[in-house]
Amino acid sequence: MESPASKRTHEALERMPELSKWFSSLNKQPTIANPEIFHIWSLVRSLRTNDTFRCRLWTDAVNLLVESNVSMLEHILRTDEMINSLGCSLTDLYTPLAEAAILNGEGARAFTALQKVADLSELAGFRFLSAWTAFNDEKLSVCIAECEKTPEPFVPIYTLLGQALLESGKPHEAIDALKVACKMDACDPLPRVQMIKGYLVLNIPSEAMRVIDECRKILGTNIEIECLAAMAILDSSGTRPDFAERTFQQLNKHLTNEPSDFEAFSLGMDVAFKLTRKDWGLSFVDSLELGQNVNFSHVMSKLPRLLKIMNDLCWYDAAKTLIDKTISVTRYQSQGLGLTQ
Repeated sequence: MESPASKRTHEALERMPELSKWFSSLNKQPTIANPEIFHIWSLVRSLRTNDTFRCRLWTDAVNLLVESNVSMLEHILRTDEMINSLGCSLTDLYTPLAEAAILNGEGARAFTALQKVADLSELAGFRFLSAWTAFNDEKLSVCIAECEKTPEPFVPIYTLLGQALLESGKPHEAIDALKVACKMDACDPLPRVQMIKGYLVLNIPSEAMRVIDECRKILGTNIEIECLAAMAILDSSGTRPDFAERTFQQLNKHLTNEPSDFEAFSLGMDVAFKLTRKDWGLSFVDSLELGQNVNFSHVMSKLPRLLKIMNDLCWYDAAKTLIDKTISVTRYQSQGLGLTQ
């Protein structure tokens, strides 16, 4: 069975048919004497190989390039120009290789190689890759240090810096970094999503709602944004009616399309409870479907609290519908285990 890392690299190659054709056309392994061809060939070879040797192959190739004293900036620019003619970029190759390294527990090795390229070329794209690798290898302080090496603002790096600071328990600093990213790109939702989370951590729901409105204009319907909107409503002492209505409509639409999403259902119910909107609660309960793919133990862990609140609010009809749906899935799972006839 193909490993997740191999699946990632093989899928990347499938998106680059011209590059694969170029690789197959080479009669023999190129040498470091032709650094651009050697570089591209080494990366493609690594994408094609198995988990055991993949990371070592491409990181050893990077070390050879470093030791050859090639001008890294000029080399990277020439290599990228060559690979662009084959319908892709160096980033298209390095990203799945870094992902595969992390999946196989070789994040430190990948980071060291990428950091060398970033240090020698001073290219923001490689600095981002090295920082991203550290972040996904759960080395938050290393990621932050890498991001801070960038001499000029670069949106992906400031977004990543904000996320790393937020996960390091520094929401104020995170928001400062994310504001820079937002100012540089008025249409990028990624730093705004992290900023929403920062404001929620700081318990400033009004600011979270303001940024959610910005994201809604950029993205339109997006369930992650609407779940964050629901969290902002739950944290707020007062919510604009139009903001709450939009949140309900989008969560309800999502549950109509994905009726087994119990997390979205539970979050939507909490919003309905807080705003005492029984009509919203009934709509969410009616949409819910507890099919065979639902994590039943997770549902049962949350059910008592939901039913208690419904009882306290006298939403007896909604509670009955939820109980009936739970009983139905209980019978199904019992039959699957051979517990009923």
